[in-house]
Order: sequence, then C-alpha cells, then structure tokens
Amino acid sequence: MILPNASLRDLQWWVTNLDTAFRNIHIGEPECIVHTDASLTGWGAKCERMSAQGIWSSGEKCRPINYLELLAIQYGLQSLCRVHHDCHIRILSDNVIAAMGGSKSEGCDILATEIWDWAITRQVWLSAVHTPGAENTEADSLLRNLNLNLEWSLTARAFTRILEDFCFTPSVDLFASRLNHKLETYVLWKPDPFATFIDAFTIDWGPHSFYAFPPFCLVSKCLQKISSNGATGILIAPVWPTQTYFAFVLSMLVDLPRHFKAIRSNLMHPSFHQAHPLSSQLVLLACKVSGNPLLVQEFWQTLRMSSYPPGDRSPLNSTTCSSRNGLSFVCQGKQIPCLPLYR
Repeated sequence: MILPNASLRDLQWWVTNLDTAFRNIHIGEPECIVHTDASLTGWGAKCERMSAQGIWSSGEKCRPINYLELLAIQYGLQSLCRVHHDCHIRILSDNVIAAMGGSKSEGCDILATEIWDWAITRQVWLSAVHTPGAENTEADSLLRNLNLNLEWSLTARAFTRILEDFCFTPSVDLFASRLNHKLETYVLWKPDPFATFIDAFTIDWGPHSFYAFPPFCLVSKCLQKISSNGATGILIAPVWPTQTYFAFVLSMLVDLPRHFKAIRSNLMHPSFHQAHPLSSQLVLLACKVSGNPLLVQEFWQTLRMSSYPPGDRSPLNSTTCSSRNGLSFVCQGKQIPCLPLYR
C-alpha cells in the first residue's frame, strides 16, 4: 500500500511524539478566551479589550465558510495571543465544524494542523466551544464594522516605479495590512497576524527609511510625526492644494514630487477588482520628505526663485515654461514643478 506524503507526515509526527503525547482529563480554567467569527467578507477576533479584524483576499473569498471560520481562528490566535506561552486558551466560535472538528476537507485538515503546530511550539493548550451565533456578539460586531476603504494601495508597478525614480529603498511600510503591504516589515493600526508593529504613531520613525500611504485624513498627523522624529521617507498624498497640510508637504520636500492618476493600474484593492471611486478626478503625489532640516535646506538650494508669486500682478515679459502639465507650485518664494511618474 502506498500512502500519500500528507499521511506519511502525520504518521511520522506520531512516531516522534507518541511517548510524550498525553491528554489531561481536566486542564483547568482558561487564562485567555478568544471570540472569533467569519463571513464571506472578512474575519474578526476579540480577546478581553483587544480586537483584530480584516477582510479576505479575492482568492480567500472563494473558500468554503468552514475553512474561513478556521482561518479566522488562526488569525485571531496569531494576532491576539502572540505573547502567550504555557497556558490554556479557549476559543469560542459559532461554527460547529471549526469548534468541534471533524471536517473531511483536506484544506481544513491542513489548516487545523497549522493551528495545533502553533499551539504546540508555545506549550499552549487549546480548547474550543461552540457558541450560537446570537450569543457570539463580541466577534460578530467586528464583522459588521469592517471598513473596506482602508485597503486601497498602490499597485506593484506604481510602487516599483516610485522607488526607482527616487533611488530609495524603504525599510518599513507604515500604513499597511496583511493583504496590501509592500514590504515584509509593515505596521497596522490594529493587531495583525503578521505585522511587525501595531499603530504607526506609537513607534519612532527616525531610525527607519519609511514608505507611507496613510488614509487622507491622517496626512497632517503624519507630517507632524515626520517632523518630530526627524524621519525621511516617501509619502503618498492627494493633490489637494486647498488643504492645510499641502503647504506643509511642500516645505518638507527633499526631491521633486512625482504625480500620477489614481486609475486602476496605479491604485488597487486586494479584495475586489474595480477602480477607486475617485479615480476620474483624483491625482496623487509621491513625495520624498524629511524632518531633517539639513536635508530640506540642501534640496531647496537647488530650486529657482518663482518669477510669478501667487497673488502678484502678471508680469509683462514672458518667462520660460516650467511645467507642461499644470502641476507646479510655489512655496516660500521657490518654484516646485511636479514630474510625471511615467515619462
């Protein structure tokens, strides 16, 4: 009889662990209780006051719901219990298969094995209890409040072109998620199974060469953080000259900004394939900025003085063309032309 490789691996595990494997009749009360839930849109998990949530990728959404419920358990444990060792963790799920086991699906079996491997390496005892959906309100509330608009990110093509244009290699992606991070080291605003840090505003940006594509409402806060930490990196922001942050962005430049349209080939969503709602009118700027005044001063010495400051009377003599696309700004008497990302 020829056994498949998966069966051979399972048998080898028993051969290795048979002498030490045992099961207590009673393990005691759990030190940690994790509530998990999943839908065809995303997953959620909660443990005491901490919570984690996320959406599925386009490939994950095609999986059966039993698989997604198990995946929610795995991500919940990895996100909320990464520091737990030598303890008893109880999982509350409204899915009978995920809580009680017994699935004949190969995919679910592999996923369950990964969960147990995670627990074994940490000497964690896992127990699971089925909770009716009406009572699983802790995790269910997270699914009802999923914000899909937080997952928009640059395409790999646009991201690579920006790095090439600036000859810059960032070390951390400050505003990312499991699905859209551009670098292996990334930061998420909530616990995440693979994020290196949680909440970008709680860490020091100074030691890192960063890449940041924050929600537009956080651009001003990001500029304050860059300035206070003396950090240098690439910031993606919309071209909205009437916003209060825009002059602040220009004053922190250490290279000419690159502009590009928010069309589907530049801006994407990891869960569904469609253009951004503002793609027809939104223009984005890739700005290399710094909170180091010496770097800023060095760049500004290369800029020429504006011959037509905003608000002044139009000069009678003609001047040389500084921008063919209309994106040219004046800040502190200096002219700042924007270069197209794709030339």
